[in-house]
Amino acid sequence: MNNFISALKQISDDIEHQGFSIIEQAFSSVMIEKLLQNCLNNHKEFTQASIGREQNLQLNTKIRQDKICWFNGTNEVQHEYLNLMNELRLMVNRQFYLGLFDYECHYAKYEHSDFYKKHLDAFKGRSNRVFSTVSYLNTPAQGGELIIYHQESTEVAAKVIRKASTFGGIRK
Repeated sequence: MNNFISALKQISDDIEHQGFSIIEQAFSSVMIEKLLQNCLNNHKEFTQASIGREQNLQLNTKIRQDKICWFNGTNEVQHEYLNLMNELRLMVNRQFYLGLFDYECHYAKYEHSDFYKKHLDAFKGRSNRVFSTVSYLNTPAQGGELIIYHQESTEVAAKVIRKASTFGGIRK
């Protein structure tokens, strides 16, 4: 927990200067292990991820093939993680005047060859998703990188190699 709280200034500075932040060892190994166990224990709750929302909600495995399980915040480790993300939400609100009122979170599980193509974490006509976070719970032998693009461009800004306890925050 202290690792993440102490990284808030770095996250803020990174986002201000480059639009994203990547922090390795953002969370304690104990917290990562608890989150991973919680994720594995919820394996029956995972569903095929969809794209869009409301009447535009659809499954499209040509765009996205992962499975997700939404946080409900009813257990200790999810509650602890959501508290840390609330600290982040408050910090980015103060720093960037974003007016964020809530934070939604889910586990995403990618099997071998699963993917999610280039996308924006925002719905058309909505401005509620202006900041996205990714926290990795495992370190695969290969694959699984997150590619961050410069805004309004196909130019790659960063490649994040999936490694347990790595945190990424991206401002739209």
